[in-house]
Amino acid sequence: MNMIRGLILLFLGNGVSKGLGFLREVLVAYWFGTSFITDAYRVAQTAILLPTQLLMGNAFQAAFVPSYKKNVAEQREAQFFGMVFYIICFLCVLLTLMFFFGGGLFVQILSPGFSGEAKSFTAELLGIMAFGILFYACSNLIVYVFNANGEFGLSSVASITQNVVFILFLALAYWFEEPALLGYGFVGAFALLCVIFLWAVKKRNAMTSAFLRPDLKQINQLREFGKVMMPLFIYMLFMQANIVVERIVSSQQGEGVVAAVDYARILFETPAYLLGMPLGMVSLTYFSGKAWEEAKERIEQTIVYVLMLFVPMSVFFTLKSEELIVALYARGEFGADSVAMTSTALMGFSVGLWAFGTFMFLQRVYNAYFRNKELLVIGGIGVLLNVLFNLFLVPKLGIIGITLAFSASSVLQVILLVYRLKLDVKQILLVAGELLLATVAFVFISSYLHFTNVWVDLIVAGLVLVVFWGLVYLVLPTTRPFLKTASGAVLAMVRKKLKRSA
Repeated sequence: MNMIRGLILLFLGNGVSKGLGFLREVLVAYWFGTSFITDAYRVAQTAILLPTQLLMGNAFQAAFVPSYKKNVAEQREAQFFGMVFYIICFLCVLLTLMFFFGGGLFVQILSPGFSGEAKSFTAELLGIMAFGILFYACSNLIVYVFNANGEFGLSSVASITQNVVFILFLALAYWFEEPALLGYGFVGAFALLCVIFLWAVKKRNAMTSAFLRPDLKQINQLREFGKVMMPLFIYMLFMQANIVVERIVSSQQGEGVVAAVDYARILFETPAYLLGMPLGMVSLTYFSGKAWEEAKERIEQTIVYVLMLFVPMSVFFTLKSEELIVALYARGEFGADSVAMTSTALMGFSVGLWAFGTFMFLQRVYNAYFRNKELLVIGGIGVLLNVLFNLFLVPKLGIIGITLAFSASSVLQVILLVYRLKLDVKQILLVAGELLLATVAFVFISSYLHFTNVWVDLIVAGLVLVVFWGLVYLVLPTTRPFLKTASGAVLAMVRKKLKRSA
């Protein structure tokens, strides 16, 4: 598989998806601001995604893709898929019943600081969104099969479709003054994805009827998968517990804080998911099955690329957090208080953006080499730090304490992950040191870049950022070869595409 080709495909798809995602969040901010409606939807979505992502999220993908590829090599992929599919369906039905009949209990646990009206609306949304769980699981399972085969197009289709459908239901909820339609948007998006993906399976003949006929004689396949999955499952359990703590703490900070943190998180995660997630997904497939000595140098080089990408973004988002929030959200129901809360939250997140992007890549490296127990231990340490920050520092620091806790956890995990891989970190540390000095210089330059018009401010600062860091990478002997290699690979891909089209 061509790693660069997969990255470009995912980057383009994620770019469109993130553009739609921004539009979605701008509309939510304009129509509902940081009201109890947005708080309720965020908490309901969290309650639904906590167990479903535990089953079908990054941990499942990280275990499923290498295991599926191993079974393909042994010509047992159909039986493996069948057993996993029926187990997932059974668990999803249980979750649906649990949320439909017991949603109020989850609301009470996740949002003790909510008003009675907010709690009631959150429970209503939970009852509706519960019916999307099975569609969510089935659509993700199909995507992971395609990913294991080196095809990443459906991943981009998934995120684009989700955003389009949600925007449609968001508009309907506002126009008809019926906020409960937000919940139907979740169900409709994943139901539509299942239809699209099943059509793709049929068109490409990616699966046969044998995939729905599990062979119980091959139960050892499931046991092997369980051994790979268990450390990741526990790791995700830690992560979900951390999210629960964050939601509880946020709900106790006052109305709108849950929504403000989520608005900031979406903006903060955009560059990470736009660049870090495609890199992680492709790396999982690329490194699976490769000898460690063959991959070690590529991993070291990729870490440098990640730092070169994310350090400037981290600096820019930290310095321009308020301007970004004003430009993107400050209209309609999103007033001055909303801007203040959200920009403060974004600042805390942005400090650790570079670490979060690096973590997304390193996590997949550990998955590819079945070092999930080490990932579990390191992740557990990071989550513990995050929880302690939320419990003890948030009462003193306020909303920024919630997001600074996340950044501190990301930094610690990256340090530990790199250390355990026993990489040659001399070049990584040298580049990191040079980027730190460049950061100090850019902070000094940016102190003179302030304009009354927020769009002019952001555009000028963005152009200066690109020019400044481009010159830094061209001048420094440690980063110049990486810049040359990366630009050469992209240009070669473009030339190849142009020749094919001609």
